[in-house]
Amino acid sequence: MLLLQWFDRDPGNSLICDGILQELLGITIKGMQQRIEVSAQKQELVSHLQNYILHNHSKSIRLNDLAEHVQRSPNHITKIFKQVLKQTPIDYIHQIKVSIACEMLRNTLLTVAEISDYLGYCEQSYFHRIFKKFTGVTPSALQKGAPICLCPTMPSMISDSFKTQKDRQHIDCAACLSIFNLSYPLCMEAMRLYGSV
Repeated sequence: MLLLQWFDRDPGNSLICDGILQELLGITIKGMQQRIEVSAQKQELVSHLQNYILHNHSKSIRLNDLAEHVQRSPNHITKIFKQVLKQTPIDYIHQIKVSIACEMLRNTLLTVAEISDYLGYCEQSYFHRIFKKFTGVTPSALQKGAPICLCPTMPSMISDSFKTQKDRQHIDCAACLSIFNLSYPLCMEAMRLYGSV
């Protein structure tokens, strides 16, 4: 329609073309605004769930708990998490708990079993399996000074990268929280909750 009006040089056609262009521009801006609002809503929902996870890290958190907390379905929560954080809510929960466990293993006299219980893991063997999956080492190896990094692709590279015990101590679990898409206030809250700040 726009091209027909543009090439037909009758009086008034330029006004019609201007009207059509303005309508197209309005539709485009409205569509972009809706996409921005949708992703802002998704980000807000995920941020709310991240806060919930941090404040309930010592409990056993299930996907249904997250869904009930925000009155959504478990499938919806998983879909939104994957869109915003590129991971499942369960993996995110485990990453947060493992990062807290790292700090507790380094900075407290608690046993691995006590930390496992504190973080809401019913079975210590399950905690060991999850911990090793995310860090590349066992909890007891970390207590003995093994180097780790919570970057999912990094654990195998860490042992070769650090020559001395002093170098190994500079790998900071709390700094790795940023990998898990926590905002600075949530990082600080996590560190405060388990005594690093």
